[in-house]
Amino acid sequence: MSAQPGVAYGGVRIEGAPKDAQVFADGNYVGVVEDFDGPVRHLNLPAGSHQIEIRPNGSQPIAFDVNVQGGQTMSVHADVR
Repeated sequence: MSAQPGVAYGGVRIEGAPKDAQVFADGNYVGVVEDFDGPVRHLNLPAGSHQIEIRPNGSQPIAFDVNVQGGQTMSVHADVR
């Protein structure tokens, strides 16, 4: 996702999911968990409500809604078994 001028962005850090699980934001593929799980690595999204889906190999996908706050990074724990 490319940044748009004048739009507030925030971050979502994904924890607890397999590093190679696919990540989708609002139905669009954005990468794998490993891209968004470190102290400085996170998914940048415009402020507001978004749906995140994690699709691990061999497990059921999980989806959850997040409310991104501009200028802040939130951590979500995706306990995938």
